[in-house]
Amino acid sequence: MEDQKAKAALKSASEKADQIVSNAKVSPFDLDFLIMLHVAVGFDVVFFFLALFDASTITWLIRMVLNPIPLVTIGIWDYKKTGQLEKAKSNAQSIKSRAQEAVKKAQKMAQKMEKKAAEKAAKKIAMKSGAKVVGKAALAGGGTILPFIGMYPFYTHWVLKTLKAK
Repeated sequence: MEDQKAKAALKSASEKADQIVSNAKVSPFDLDFLIMLHVAVGFDVVFFFLALFDASTITWLIRMVLNPIPLVTIGIWDYKKTGQLEKAKSNAQSIKSRAQEAVKKAQKMAQKMEKKAAEKAAKKIAMKSGAKVVGKAALAGGGTILPFIGMYPFYTHWVLKTLKAK
């Protein structure tokens, strides 16, 4: 009887954890995603034409001045979204592990371990999402200033890559 209750509790916790992760993913219908997509496409169009007519120093200077704007804007948005997804994954994992621990151990032991795990998880989430954003920003920022390669829609690619984050 108790074994069935334990299995039901684990199943319920697993379903709840999966729901948390699916709710944290970026949806193509989110307002902030649509805004960032339009920002990215707009800047990519500008950078495409600047790279296409890259015959003078002035176009290069314009690209160098404009490049930080989408880099910072999309970078902040991506960091926020990636952090939310990583936090949801961490929460889902902790829900599953807490459900298993509750079946195996007393509630008092789980609370002591939970506090230390939460601190470690918070640091890990910040580092992981920050590293992902820096890598994407380096690729987008570096790619847009290169001749001919700058015609590729790096910022649009970055925003769509965030949409597909798992």
